[in-house]
Amino acid sequence: MTNQTYTSFVEELEQVIAKQGWNLAKQVNSSWCSFKPRKRRNVAFGIMIGAGNTLYIYVKRVHAEAELFPIKAANYDKDHDQDEFLLEPGITQVESFLPLLKLAYSRC
Repeated sequence: MTNQTYTSFVEELEQVIAKQGWNLAKQVNSSWCSFKPRKRRNVAFGIMIGAGNTLYIYVKRVHAEAELFPIKAANYDKDHDQDEFLLEPGITQVESFLPLLKLAYSRC
């Protein structure tokens, strides 16, 4: 994973957000980039760098639906109530997670 790959997935997620017309605030840390509705406290979803520099998209408060989603989560973080899905450069398209992203957005 390169910094450019991480940045390209964040940009792809930003394009999905813009296409949906969502007014989300972006928060950046050294190992993650999250998005949350402005004037609200809860994060909806984001991109993170996990162990071994592996990239994931994480989606919060959708665990029941994620279990039935065609793309299987690599991990469920119970403490943060987030399902984490592996992002593979050149293979994974962020837009394929749109149904879960919509749910997470509506639950913030």
